[in-house]
Amino acid sequence: MPTGILLIQKTKKGFRALLDRQNDRPPMPLSFLRVSDDRHHGSNCEYRMDKGKITSLKILPDGPVLHPRQGVVARHPRQKRDRQQANSRLGSNQYRISAETCYLPADSLRHIRASEIDNCHLKLNKTVNFRQERNRKKPVLFQKQDRKGNSFSIMLDFRRTEPLLQELHTRQAKQLTHLSSSHVSKDFQADWRTVAGIGGESVYETSLCLHPLYGIPYLPSSAIKGLIRSSILLTCFRDEENIQEHLAMRHPLFAALFGCDGSGLDKRARQGSVRFLDALPLSAPRIEADLINPHYPAYQNGNSPPAGWQDPIPVPFLTLSPQDAHGHPLRFRFCMYVHSDEAIGRFEGYEHLCLIDGHWREGLSPQSSLLDVCVYWLGYGLQMYGIGAKTAVGYGYLSS
Repeated sequence: MPTGILLIQKTKKGFRALLDRQNDRPPMPLSFLRVSDDRHHGSNCEYRMDKGKITSLKILPDGPVLHPRQGVVARHPRQKRDRQQANSRLGSNQYRISAETCYLPADSLRHIRASEIDNCHLKLNKTVNFRQERNRKKPVLFQKQDRKGNSFSIMLDFRRTEPLLQELHTRQAKQLTHLSSSHVSKDFQADWRTVAGIGGESVYETSLCLHPLYGIPYLPSSAIKGLIRSSILLTCFRDEENIQEHLAMRHPLFAALFGCDGSGLDKRARQGSVRFLDALPLSAPRIEADLINPHYPAYQNGNSPPAGWQDPIPVPFLTLSPQDAHGHPLRFRFCMYVHSDEAIGRFEGYEHLCLIDGHWREGLSPQSSLLDVCVYWLGYGLQMYGIGAKTAVGYGYLSS
């Protein structure tokens, strides 16, 4: 059974618990565990995990065994039933396409209904709902229920696009066969939420990477190539202070993978030999909402020092859930190929990228190809650094 360290942090509302799994990743929040003091801070513990979630935790050596439902205050059945009846009687989802909420041409408003839009990229970016906030209208992603039970949420359901998603995977496999005789596909499973494209252009303050034609969430090929390249630079070409990128440009294997500028060994700029395709989910993904909550907005705008009287301004954003629309683990398929037959052979300098402490890295050998090296560093990067945004707080980590 794996072990870790239980961390207890003081917050404004009390205490919160986190688990340090001692694997070079940020501590995992234990939202199911309610603690009233910090007496167990720093305690060693054992835990069980199932599908990326902690199912039980035991404080060592003779502490209690804690389960997800333990410590959570349950609402009385009558209160829960009365609340549900009140919501069904008074409240509803206020997302709608109308002249009062959306800035669309009048003829479009007469013919479009929200339930008919199956392209979630168009639905998210073209049918933007504007809500009155003080003296201006603001684009809204979602709002909690008010006193009347009304809420607001853009319903992005990808289950209707599953046949299209399977057709895209079939088309991608045929493309790999026609493009090169040397290609590979590898599936990875999301450990927790994933968010890509959060800084993209959008009328909202945040964005989500959706395919402009098909409306399906995906991981761009540029991000995949950048992750593999950065993983190699941070691991193999880094001294105590800086990344020695000029040394990487002169390395034959690195140049074969990603290309180099005129500072290489042959003093000639050239492209890399490996091409990367966008990573698509294997099943219909599910969207989950999250919040960025800046506590010192005036300080971040450069207007005043940080102070406790400043009001937090929550910024909502959308993420991909670690479970798909059917409740199964969400998996992505990563594809790459070698575009030139001349680059299929072996290059010099394999040892520097493929050996660690004199031993071959897991899955690599003297007979490994360029694609074998890419697949290894892809898995290494997804597990150690993550892909997309907010990886410092646990987003974007995947495992095979």
